[in-house]
Amino acid sequence: MDLILFQFGPVQEFIAQARSTRDLWSGSYLLSWLSAHAMKAVTDEVGPDAMIFPSLRGNGIFDALHRETVYAQKWKSGDGKFETTWKRLQDEKGDKLMDWLLNPTLPNRFFAIVPSGKGEELAKKAAAALRDELTKIAESVWRWIEEKADDGQRSKVDIENWKRRFFAQVKTFPQMTWAVQPWLRPEEIRKEARKVSPETVDQIEALITLAESDRIKHDSRYYDGNGKLKNEGIWWSAHYQLLSAKLAARRNTRDFLQWDPVGSAALKDSLSGKEECIGDERFWKDLTEADNTKKLFPVATHRYGAMNLIKRLWCAPDGSRYLQEWLKLPIGCFGEAMGFGSTQDIAKGGDGKYVAVLALDGDQMGKWISGELISEMCGHLAPNAMAYLGDKLGDCKRLLTPSYHLQFSEALSAYSINKPREIVRKHDGTLVYSGGDDVLAIVPSTKAIACARELRKAFCIDFEAGNLYPGSRCDMSCGIAVGHCKAPLQMLVKEAQRMESVAKNQYGRAALAIALYKRSGEIIEWGCKWKSCALGLMRKVTALSHGVDAPLSGRFAYALAALLRPYAMKDCDKDAMRDVILCEVGHVIEQQGSGLEKEESERLLDLCAQYLDEEATKPRDFLNFFLAETFINREKGDQ
Repeated sequence: MDLILFQFGPVQEFIAQARSTRDLWSGSYLLSWLSAHAMKAVTDEVGPDAMIFPSLRGNGIFDALHRETVYAQKWKSGDGKFETTWKRLQDEKGDKLMDWLLNPTLPNRFFAIVPSGKGEELAKKAAAALRDELTKIAESVWRWIEEKADDGQRSKVDIENWKRRFFAQVKTFPQMTWAVQPWLRPEEIRKEARKVSPETVDQIEALITLAESDRIKHDSRYYDGNGKLKNEGIWWSAHYQLLSAKLAARRNTRDFLQWDPVGSAALKDSLSGKEECIGDERFWKDLTEADNTKKLFPVATHRYGAMNLIKRLWCAPDGSRYLQEWLKLPIGCFGEAMGFGSTQDIAKGGDGKYVAVLALDGDQMGKWISGELISEMCGHLAPNAMAYLGDKLGDCKRLLTPSYHLQFSEALSAYSINKPREIVRKHDGTLVYSGGDDVLAIVPSTKAIACARELRKAFCIDFEAGNLYPGSRCDMSCGIAVGHCKAPLQMLVKEAQRMESVAKNQYGRAALAIALYKRSGEIIEWGCKWKSCALGLMRKVTALSHGVDAPLSGRFAYALAALLRPYAMKDCDKDAMRDVILCEVGHVIEQQGSGLEKEESERLLDLCAQYLDEEATKPRDFLNFFLAETFINREKGDQ
């Protein structure tokens, strides 16, 4: 057999190019839609069971692609009428049908097992299917553009040049890479895998030695006449490590295609800053002024290239309607589902002014999938088995197997399909994307941390309501960017993604990091571990300072900042300054917390001391914590 690892992009950069929540969703859904077509090209040949990652069971997008084939079979209903399996499936979803169909939950990467010698052929078919579908979408959008451009006064040569530029940009968009690894004999894979992951080879060899020892009964079903294991599947993890290394090498040497100049020079795309825009000034003036298009293009100064035009038009009910017609959904139903709230609408769920973009990502998912973080074998054996094997197990880990890969994929899929949308809606937000361990959402600023905590908590559930989830041994990090509801959405998305990286790299994963952008231009950055006492302290400060008759003044953070800022301006010794800082905190609590009882004041000071004593806390973080809390909870923060 062959193993295929396939990936395409760009992802984060493309999704972030957005002016509205609909743009964010549209870009995310387009990537999931294209990914589904790539996977379908493989599963049509060898069946869906060949797909190890992601899990395709119950995925609305992937199921929709089989509407005219697998789900076209007709059955007699209770009233004697015949209906398709697809209709039955839709009826079963009920009021959750739109969520099921229109939730972008497929990642831009897949891992599959295919028959020997078919790997390269099927990888090429996946790439071709992805490109073909993007071309169909582009053709639909181009027809819409051409109709608006061909007003009888414009040169046919100009329109033809726009068309050439449009499809040249579409052609260069999907950057696809893949690697194929044939299944090797033990002596071959031992040699090849040792070059990229000697630890994996050592682990497998240790388990083989244990399995072939005299302590283990040599069942003839699994051993040959010489007591040697017959199952070569024990080398699964070595094959996967070699495959991953091949894909990484290919991505590091990926192609960079150059665009050929088409026609006269044009302005750059307003969102990407790279591609030349499609059309001329009159064309864009018409779009932003005509009654039937100005809602799609409300900003007179913005110009777009091919991919951002596709993002704007391919799923819009008043655009090319490609997606709506493909899914055969009523215009009214589809339009209502597409009615994403603006950032101004989302802000109304909080202080009415500020929103937060949340970017969450699972920690060390690559190591979980590759088996590096699998627990030791002794944790999976019964006491009697442990007593029998004695100390022969040592620190041997449980083997990475196909069933482990399948279960982990199923857990990630169950999370992305069942949890994020419900949680984000609960916090009055809009879910943009939830694929595997990645989540992107927009919520009111006052509910950002609570929403992030609940998303992370759901990710760490082991088992619930018949579904397997990633579990308590996994974790995720979160980046949050808070800004005014009229701030550039593209900037907030990029900053949320950057803060996610800060959470992982500066705070050591299992953490959140926040960047707050005031309209005055001031930027506040703060972060902590999920298990930090800072989050409990934040809830305490919010509770004490909330409301008209709050015992702790809303000016508490600003008064504290005025005193602590000199200490935070330089990298001073936290331990040496501890007593000084706490003395200042106590003074401000006394001044700004005149309504606090003595026990409440002491408890608040104790919580501040606990947070200051945390190993990762620095004076600047300690100061920014209070400023961040006050800014996020603006109902009482800037009074």
